[in-house]
Amino acid sequence: MKKYKIVLAAVAFTVFFPCFAEETTETTEEEVIEVEEEEIEEPAKSETVKTEGEAAPDSSETPAETPAEVTADEDEIIVTADKINESEIYQPEKKTVVGETEIRESGARNVGEAVGTQLGVQVSKQAYSKRGSPQGIQIQGCEPSRVLILVDGKKVIGSSDGIVDTSQLPLNNVEKIEIIKGSSSAEYGSDAICGVVNIITKKNEGKNNFSGKAEYGMYHHRVFDATLKHALGKKADIKLDTGYFGTEGYDLDKSDKTTDGEKINSAKAALGFTFRPEKGWNLGIDGDFFYENKSRFSAFTKGDNPKEYLSKLSNETFRGGGEIWLGYDFNKTDSIKLRIYDNYFRKNYTEDLQKSPEITKKFTDNNFAEANLSGKVLLGTWNYLSAGFSFNHEWLDNSKKSVEIIDEQTSEDSEGSDIDNKTIWNTAVFAQDEMTPFEWWTIIPGIRFSYSEIFSYMFTPKLALKFFVHDRVSLNASYGMGYKTPTLKHLYYTFEHSVFGHIIGVNGNPDLKPETSHSVNAGIEAVPYGDQSLIALNGYFNQYFDFIDIDYDNAEWIGGNSYYTYKNISKARTYGFEGQFKFPFADYFAINGGYVLLFAENMDSGKKLPHRPMHQAKGAFRFYHKKWGVTATVSGMYQSDVFADAENNIKSSQFFLLNAYLEKSFLDETLRIYICGNNLTNVKRNARDINDLRPQPGIEVLGGISWDYSWKKAEKTKE
Repeated sequence: MKKYKIVLAAVAFTVFFPCFAEETTETTEEEVIEVEEEEIEEPAKSETVKTEGEAAPDSSETPAETPAEVTADEDEIIVTADKINESEIYQPEKKTVVGETEIRESGARNVGEAVGTQLGVQVSKQAYSKRGSPQGIQIQGCEPSRVLILVDGKKVIGSSDGIVDTSQLPLNNVEKIEIIKGSSSAEYGSDAICGVVNIITKKNEGKNNFSGKAEYGMYHHRVFDATLKHALGKKADIKLDTGYFGTEGYDLDKSDKTTDGEKINSAKAALGFTFRPEKGWNLGIDGDFFYENKSRFSAFTKGDNPKEYLSKLSNETFRGGGEIWLGYDFNKTDSIKLRIYDNYFRKNYTEDLQKSPEITKKFTDNNFAEANLSGKVLLGTWNYLSAGFSFNHEWLDNSKKSVEIIDEQTSEDSEGSDIDNKTIWNTAVFAQDEMTPFEWWTIIPGIRFSYSEIFSYMFTPKLALKFFVHDRVSLNASYGMGYKTPTLKHLYYTFEHSVFGHIIGVNGNPDLKPETSHSVNAGIEAVPYGDQSLIALNGYFNQYFDFIDIDYDNAEWIGGNSYYTYKNISKARTYGFEGQFKFPFADYFAINGGYVLLFAENMDSGKKLPHRPMHQAKGAFRFYHKKWGVTATVSGMYQSDVFADAENNIKSSQFFLLNAYLEKSFLDETLRIYICGNNLTNVKRNARDINDLRPQPGIEVLGGISWDYSWKKAEKTKE
């Protein structure tokens, strides 16, 4: 322990990489053989390499049953977005991995809520109420429009004012969610200026399985999911994934007719086929579809007229996509893959004035298609090179139809287009080299060359280092340059959203310049009691140039409604540190927690950036008894007050949330019955105060049943 104390005392700023629970899954005979072969080929490491979902044995103590064996989902071999295989123990760039067990026990209902359990990540709808209330993910104080959202490495499109609404991304069939903090443009290109969230779905790989759940809760919360995986002989697999979510919404203030929580009905379906015709060859075809309808009522008055009007606000969202890919594995380390995918998004927004012919409809169509070719090769025994090429094309179309009441007797119809099929294409070449010249030292340099049809070219480099000062203590450092071109919406789109009958609009600005950033993370990590424990600290600094933001200081008033525009801020920065701990104890218990200090500044005005809490703390206590089939988790989060406006005149209050989860499993964990309570501290925002950014609607309780049944597995094709 002396060595750990010396190292911890010597470092002022240190790296925080959240490490929460791992789920124990059955390791197949084939997987064990593959790991043994890899251990022979690779240089000897001081730690034990683990197969996915299997906890590595502690060299000092191996208890028969510990909670960490079931909850440390991040201790695994990670493949992110088909880039490069990296051992979790030895990768310089630590990824936060939210595993299936942790997702389930968090009570999360969508991707945003699952990611929001992690330190350094803030998820909110209220902070973006002026932008349509999308559920955005903020990383290290950088707003959601600069965080790249991926599903199995494919970019998610269709955003509300530049922010992907993660409440529209369901969790059924999700294996894990990977979070990368800081500028990642060298690996992932534009939009990854602040970080990446990659949602990894479950693969079939020759298994026959039927899983799903049925859930019901307050406000008529309803969830029905079902996933079927089936092996078609030895060389092919098929997967069908379906899901439904619904809620009747809620009303926090019954003194008027405005409803606060939206009534939601959504459904999704996905179909995938994988074929392995010969040794090394893999072919896949996937398609998916998502539909959502949201609606609520808004009561308002017009000017000095005391008459109250009531509008029904509706949002219909359609998402659809398809993918085809072909890959060839030369051996266990060298491979090449061609991938082509297309994503389509359509949003229909309707504002219908009740008991009146007045109505406004706005239609947005967005399409993104990409083709990429990537490969990786092991050069010698310690040099792992990956490289690739990509080309993508995006188009955006926006139109509007309305019937407006001119006076009490007459009306006027209008129809037009804000954007007439604007397009942009981009291409890029990237390379990354993971080098481990010594077992205690890893270095990863990388670079991307990007060219945009509108914004010319840009080079974005990266460098990451990991140095072991002891078998269980490592120093980590990384630098990345970020680059983000303005989206078609930032350039041309006019976004409109109704708040209590008042229209708030944001106009596109075709004179915007691309953003750039520089991101540094540095710190220390110690594993004092085996891989189930962790002490980690991390310091981070992110500086942004030509930062794109809404110019709230210069509103244009049209017909009593306010319209803003985007502008480039010369400089902005976020910096601070994160600290985390994780310990199992007494065979059946585990505790984890952490704290984040964040400073976020507009360097032009000297003001603090709004919606960023300076202090944030999160923690969880878990009990797991495999023989009893019982799991119980209590988690909490504290967030300090935040500025709600760019001028730093208005603050939203601090709050503390407490959540609880209880589960009983049967039939060797094939069947689970659970109950979950969210926001047990009953925190509620003032429903009529747009600057109150606390959660809504207060306590929520839900319960359900889930199943995961597998039957005879088809034999794999012999390699």
